[in-house]
Amino acid sequence: MTNKLMILSLGEIALLGLPVEIINPKYKRGSYEFNFGIMLPSSQLDRLSIRMTAEQLLRKMAYYLKNIELEHEALSKKNPEFNIGKFTEQLFERLTSGAKPDEFGNVKFSIELFPTTFFHFNAMMKSKKRFQTPPVIQDLDVPVFIDLGKTSNLEVLLFGKEQDLLLDRILPCIDSYRHVMAIAIESKVDCEIVKMVL
Repeated sequence: MTNKLMILSLGEIALLGLPVEIINPKYKRGSYEFNFGIMLPSSQLDRLSIRMTAEQLLRKMAYYLKNIELEHEALSKKNPEFNIGKFTEQLFERLTSGAKPDEFGNVKFSIELFPTTFFHFNAMMKSKKRFQTPPVIQDLDVPVFIDLGKTSNLEVLLFGKEQDLLLDRILPCIDSYRHVMAIAIESKVDCEIVKMVL
């Protein structure tokens, strides 16, 4: 179950986590496992933008924490340069009140992890401006899901039965981390077709 988003609903609260496993003989059991989680009100999970932003944050956290562990052993051994408690406090503060959306609804911030390593976060929380004509999609653009309202066609595509075979291959690859070319390679669909679908 590693590297997969897990959601645990506990009445009015939902816990989202993304377990990570690092397999390496240097650890006692041959691997090191950790999980970074987010608690949200269960009602917030109904909004696609909140769920996708939370998943994007968890995937980014898993990526950064895994690399910090591989490079500095900051999680398995107490590294005086890295304090996970201080980092999570800064992250919580930035997400709840410190980071203000720009004119397009994007929230961007950076937190120093080590003197040479920064955690960069960028998410579209709310789209204030809609494009009259869709922008031209480039090979290295990273697609993300945004909240289009409760009755959006996107939710029907994601959770309904109206998907076609092409979308069945492309949608699981959209994780707010892979760019269009990587999605095309992973889904085994031509890059130009993926651009047309997006």
